[in-house]
Amino acid sequence: MGFLSRLFGKNEAVAKGAPMAVPREAPGHIPVAAVSEEYAWLRDSPCACGGAWSLVRQTRGSSPGLPEHLKLDRLQVICNDCGRESVFLFQVDTHSPQYLEEQQERVKGLFDEP
Repeated sequence: MGFLSRLFGKNEAVAKGAPMAVPREAPGHIPVAAVSEEYAWLRDSPCACGGAWSLVRQTRGSSPGLPEHLKLDRLQVICNDCGRESVFLFQVDTHSPQYLEEQQERVKGLFDEP
């Protein structure tokens, strides 16, 4: 799979005619239903050299052109093998059941006793 295909969220299933699971709202943003999907996408979309990505910085924001429930997560990464740096923009749907469930688990983890 080429860099542009990974960047725009196309995979082999899409190439074979299967519909994408989450429709895209903005060009260049990778749509996800939860933050865990961002990390899965990075794991499944290695650098062009084949190396795995390591997270350098993650920032969250919004975009004036998107509905308020769609947040942008900017992941700055570096390849563990060749050192190439890249930035991926994920569009997180904060109304999705997966996102809400992850947030509930996160809050629960904060208040659980060790």
